[in-house]
Amino acid sequence: MMENEGIEPNLIMLNVLINAFGTVGKHMEALSIYHHIKESGFTPDVVTYSTLMKAFTRAKKYEKGNGSLWVYCRSESKTTIAKCFYGS
Repeated sequence: MMENEGIEPNLIMLNVLINAFGTVGKHMEALSIYHHIKESGFTPDVVTYSTLMKAFTRAKKYEKGNGSLWVYCRSESKTTIAKCFYGS
């Protein structure tokens, strides 16, 4: 809607949108914003990835093992997997 109104999105705004979807438990919508970031030519940053992982953990779409946390999602067209190390 914002793009249709002529508002140019930036990475910060898109990261906030990922966080908003994650907060309400809509991890697939958060993932679609991540794909939009990549398709728009932006480079995801550490905030993008950590916010996306937070959305997946809130939705309980993760596995723990061997000192790492695997966040994953399978959709009809893509599989996204991220690995985050925890503890030391």
